[in-house]
Amino acid sequence: MVKNNITVYEIADILRNKRMQKGYTIEKLAELSDISIGSISGIENKKRSNLSVATLLKLMNALDIGGDEIFGTSKKNVNELIYENQQLKTTIRKMVDTGNDGLSK
Repeated sequence: MVKNNITVYEIADILRNKRMQKGYTIEKLAELSDISIGSISGIENKKRSNLSVATLLKLMNALDIGGDEIFGTSKKNVNELIYENQQLKTTIRKMVDTGNDGLSK
């Protein structure tokens, strides 16, 4: 299920819980993520009310967290999305080819 309107504070709890599960200190996470100790501490202690996408991605990567762990899962799986993307590419190619054929006549 997709989580709607997740807050920075909820994300902070998820990150802190995952860090603790892995047995990492804030210092170790800072080293792995290239995010400062102060920033991580501020996020976990909910002293920061914003979180950049870049910071979140670095922390997720360092903690080996998938987007579904934070934002929930969608009804579609990755294979369905890949298939739909391929179908869309095929349709666009056909449209471009049709347009190019019309221009060359």
